[in-house]
Amino acid sequence: MPINALFNNGLDRIDMSAQEPIDIRNQANPKAFVVEPSLIGNVEAVISPHTIGRRVSALAEHIVNHSIIPSLDRHSNIPLFVGILDASFIFLADLIREITDLKNLPYATEFIRAKSYAGEERQELEVEEITFDIRDRLVIVVDTIMDSGITLASVVESLMKKADKLTLPPTIQSAVLLSKPDKWAVSSMPTYTGFWVSDKFLIGYGLDNNHTSRGLPFIGYDLECNLTGEVTELEPESEETDAVSAEGES
Repeated sequence: MPINALFNNGLDRIDMSAQEPIDIRNQANPKAFVVEPSLIGNVEAVISPHTIGRRVSALAEHIVNHSIIPSLDRHSNIPLFVGILDASFIFLADLIREITDLKNLPYATEFIRAKSYAGEERQELEVEEITFDIRDRLVIVVDTIMDSGITLASVVESLMKKADKLTLPPTIQSAVLLSKPDKWAVSSMPTYTGFWVSDKFLIGYGLDNNHTSRGLPFIGYDLECNLTGEVTELEPESEETDAVSAEGES
């Protein structure tokens, strides 16, 4: 059976074209399937490959229509997409392919890593040195998920510090597929966001659990490794499909 056919939680019927984040935190998922533990662990698969693809396509369209990309041409400094390692690589690849399909324009890619370490009072984050050229460019920082937001904000801040030293500064934007509003620790928000999700441990589509599961084509909650340290139990399967609401859709 095709993997998309296993999903029947209503998300595939939502209009994915909304410019605002699609809020699925309170989405009841009585029919989201649980992957057999013998395969990858006890996982509640929530967002299907089909839904991911539709939302990534919509984000690409928003970037093309609402950034400065429409004003660029082949003689301009081409857009630069900066992926935050390690999780971003699948989302970044899909996103730039979609953008290329919409607007046949050259682009560049770079990757950057932010490492955390124990500081005197709290966990500190160190962003590796930025060695690539950002002068007079559209720079879009890409990550698959925004948890507290500290990593994304730190990378953007590092880019802005470098930009302050340039006579031709870049335009800096950011894009994430997933964001956890209940965990935000920063006030700055991404320019483009796919979904708002619950504060649980997610795997798949670039997200890992101890360096595994990044290649899963769907996104799911790891029931044995969520952020509360407890196993999340699925609601009983219901005969009817629950109505789906998406905040910000019209």
